Amino acid sequence: MRRISVWALSLAFVVCAAAVPAQMQEQPRIPYVSDHPDDPDLAKNFDGFRARQGYVSNMVQVTANAPAINKAIGDFAIALRGASKVPKIYTNLTIMRIAQLEGGKYQYLHELPAARGCGISQAQIDALPDWRKNSAFDPQQRAVLAYADGMTEKAGPDDATVKALASFFTPEQIVELTTINGFYVMQARFGNALRVPIEPNFDSGKTNPSC
Repeated sequence: MRRISVWALSLAFVVCAAAVPAQMQEQPRIPYVSDHPDDPDLAKNFDGFRARQGYVSNMVQVTANAPAINKAIGDFAIALRGASKVPKIYTNLTIMRIAQLEGGKYQYLHELPAARGCGISQAQIDALPDWRKNSAFDPQQRAVLAYADGMTEKAGPDDATVKALASFFTPEQIVELTTINGFYVMQARFGNALRVPIEPNFDSGKTNPSC
């Protein structure tokens, strides 16, 4: 319960911060790289982000301080999201839960538009912090959420949780879900360690129809 309470306070802070003018926004612990860098390889990488999402995010501009890492993370994220055979509604659901449990407010807010586009309802979004006591989720979604919860624990998910997940997903899909969960644990901790703020003009209330 403590983790959820801390998360709720953090989320409220970030939502309020999004309305603050850009010059007053919190800055990350290391500087942003210009979104039009001189390095040709980095500029090409940024052009790819711009083509896919319309802008270069704060997270990308921070990771770009290490250009090779920036490219590797970007390529890995594209592969995870694009090549995964797990239906996107479950991918988005597990990312949101991982971000929530890890206090990754940046990742959570960025995931909301895609989650809505994939069919996750506002009632489910609202119920996510206490999903075990809520009837908003079907058995397959509950299996995904239980697995995400288990992956944030030191001992990992228990046998019963994995067995429940395996009743809905193939071994290949379980590997995909496990990798996605692990990646977004890392992303949440990275964002928190370097205090990467949400973009001042980012609209977490929108819906991304491309999911």
